[in-house]
Amino acid sequence: MASAPDEFRVEQVQFVSRNNNHNNDDDIERIIFFFSIGMRRMYRLGQMLRKRYADFLGADPETGEFYARSTESERTRVSLQLVLAGLIPPRQKTRWHDELDWVPMPVHYVHHSTDILMTVVQEANYRKLLREVFESADFRKQFDKYKDFYARYTEATHMTCRRPLSPILITSNLKCAQALGLPRPDWCSDEDFATLEEIMGKYYDSMVTTDTMKKLSTGPFLEEALKNIQRPEDGRVKMYLYSAHEFNLGCFLRAHRPTNGPMLPEFGSCIAIEKLRGKDDRVYIRILYWDGGSPAEPEQMYPLKFGDSDRTEHRLEDYLEMVRDILPDEKSKELMPKYYQKQSASDTDNSTDFAILIAGPDLLAVKNYDG
Repeated sequence: MASAPDEFRVEQVQFVSRNNNHNNDDDIERIIFFFSIGMRRMYRLGQMLRKRYADFLGADPETGEFYARSTESERTRVSLQLVLAGLIPPRQKTRWHDELDWVPMPVHYVHHSTDILMTVVQEANYRKLLREVFESADFRKQFDKYKDFYARYTEATHMTCRRPLSPILITSNLKCAQALGLPRPDWCSDEDFATLEEIMGKYYDSMVTTDTMKKLSTGPFLEEALKNIQRPEDGRVKMYLYSAHEFNLGCFLRAHRPTNGPMLPEFGSCIAIEKLRGKDDRVYIRILYWDGGSPAEPEQMYPLKFGDSDRTEHRLEDYLEMVRDILPDEKSKELMPKYYQKQSASDTDNSTDFAILIAGPDLLAVKNYDG
């Protein structure tokens, strides 16, 4: 891969984030989601973005310079509003109330049945492929080494492990408690918790087992992000924010295979796709991960690395080659016709300079699993 110039200018950013602590399976995470610690986490994410991209956005950005999109879920929409509140505090031009430090922003969403962020839940052809992976001998053989753990887990929780991935349901709850600084149950040692995370990691691995599954789970969003990047530059939209779920980040990361990526996407984490302009006047792509932090560790944002190179900026044409096995082709589009019957919601926008994928601890994909 050709060397990239030493200095870059940000021209666009797109974010995909995971919403904050919530599980649509029961009420306990609904309560946790609205705890101040969870809301502050999403608000801090917005503040971080404002600080990081201060020069790019300018002192008093217009609300029209942002495109905010969420899934239809209540919690992803609330998470996105919190991020926007931290990202776009009132300035001279936008302040409308002396006692309210908040600027109202539109949040776009479409019905989940045609949402490119929900293909892993809504697309029957994808679910069929995932079920085939779960039923394969090679997949099940990976879990033979956990036999003793499954026995201890069943004895301690009285929850059976009829399927290899059964423990991931409780893993999310334990991670939710950990994010709030709460202790784990006595039966769950550090070693056991690491095993639970490892098993959940295999779930994300299974979601992108084949190139076709990558194209169905991650391809539609990545295709839209690249369309945003390649639009004519008129300076209107500088930043796209997509508020989504943990499986969105999990699939994106597993499909890209970064060498320094996280095992699991944490609550309030996000991926940033930066469009850069190099000194050679060429377009470069840089992808970063924000880990969301924890009660014990401060948040950090760092660039992801791919393959054998330590370089974190990639020429657009090189990046397109890297993700060739992720982007939808005609065959994969035939497997998800309802997502390609209409223009995506953002196709009416003019230009953008980066995208952010924000996601949270939702279990929509987990809830329907057949593993």
